[in-house]
Amino acid sequence: MHALFLLCAVGVDKMVDKNCGRYLYLKRGVYYFSRHVPIDVRQHHDCQRIVICLKTKSLDAADRAARSIAYKLDEWDRYHQAVRLQTMPVRTVHQPVFLPLMDGPVAPTLSNSLETYLALKAHDKGPVFTRTATRNVGYVIDVLCDRSITDYSSLDAAQFRDALFERGLSSSSVKRIFGSVRAITKLTLSEHGIDSKNPFSGTYLPDKADVVAREPIPLPVIKNIQQECLKELKEPKKDVMPTIPTVKMPLSPTPSEIEDDK
Repeated sequence: MHALFLLCAVGVDKMVDKNCGRYLYLKRGVYYFSRHVPIDVRQHHDCQRIVICLKTKSLDAADRAARSIAYKLDEWDRYHQAVRLQTMPVRTVHQPVFLPLMDGPVAPTLSNSLETYLALKAHDKGPVFTRTATRNVGYVIDVLCDRSITDYSSLDAAQFRDALFERGLSSSSVKRIFGSVRAITKLTLSEHGIDSKNPFSGTYLPDKADVVAREPIPLPVIKNIQQECLKELKEPKKDVMPTIPTVKMPLSPTPSEIEDDK
């Protein structure tokens, strides 16, 4: 494995491309991707240099993310170079015939895929189903941003897995999150007729010894609870009559007492 130069100086953007083949540098403990835009395709970009915060402090995760971004940029640049070659005049007798580029179905973003998934699946589910799917997609967007589902790759899925483990989640929780995200992307690819591999399938998820086994309730404790319940049922219920406070009312005078007063 080649040495990875981590530069954090002021002029690091100008030095990363020459000193490091992986376009990484470290800033305040967080890894960044930095790469200049080639001159021949610079007209298709809004800047001369692309800098992306990878949102990770792990060197391995940053390396994988940088490779994925660099690969996608290379594919983007090759596409524009092919288009530029088609429009260039060729000084030959026989002009080459270029077939028009066929656009396939446009893949929706991950957030739109979640809306489609909930519209088709959540009608007979409870609120927990919607809340869980929304939370799991939010995890992906926090780490990999909200992109078209065909723009994600297996390297992105591996970066997402590492980010979940860095948050302290157990292996069983990570597997449940991947299963939910995998189902959402699979359904969307099928509904839109997109012939593409599910980027979140086939990701290796290790089984770590981080699951705390729950001990069963001891049998004597269960018997104790049963006996207490039976005892409560067998005891007769005492009828408690409400006590009515007595109030002394003044008595009216008798006829004889009235005559005496006269």
